[in-house]
Amino acid sequence: MINKKNVMNHEFIGLKTEVKNSGMKGIIVDETKNTFIIRSNTKDKIIPKKGNEFKLNLAEGDYTIKGDAVMQRPYERLRKKYKVKNKWGEI
Repeated sequence: MINKKNVMNHEFIGLKTEVKNSGMKGIIVDETKNTFIIRSNTKDKIIPKKGNEFKLNLAEGDYTIKGDAVMQRPYERLRKKYKVKNKWGEI
């Protein structure tokens, strides 16, 4: 199960998200090294990771990630170990 402690080592595809900079909401349907493809109202939008913050909707609550922190290929991120930098669990 995806939670705040292990979200960085899981797949983001299928998670509900909101782009904090623009307020766009949707579901992540694909991910590349530099972008997320988010489906909102049957439209797919390509959103760059760089410079954006994404609020992920998890079972235990919302979790915010910085796009700059996840700018690698999804399979590379799954193998990497992440450290929590503050007491709220955000990277």
